[in-house]
Amino acid sequence: SETAAENKDDAASVANLPQIFKHGLEIEFQGDYLSTLSYLKKLETLPWKFYWDEVAYEVLDHPTAQITLKIHTLSLDKGWISV
Repeated sequence: SETAAENKDDAASVANLPQIFKHGLEIEFQGDYLSTLSYLKKLETLPWKFYWDEVAYEVLDHPTAQITLKIHTLSLDKGWISV
């Protein structure tokens, strides 16, 4: 069983860990399937890394579709965009 001192040390260790912040972004655009695929491939080559949350593809008037892309990044900085 852990002692009170060990519990306090564990709590202090957790408190000293850096905070990680999740920054989300939603992008909406229109295009055809091949243009959308090309755009998504280019996004993946960017130097900054992100995680895919959702891609919604709704055909409006063939071949044009409305695309909604939800992504997020992780950062040690609370502020995502600075001016």
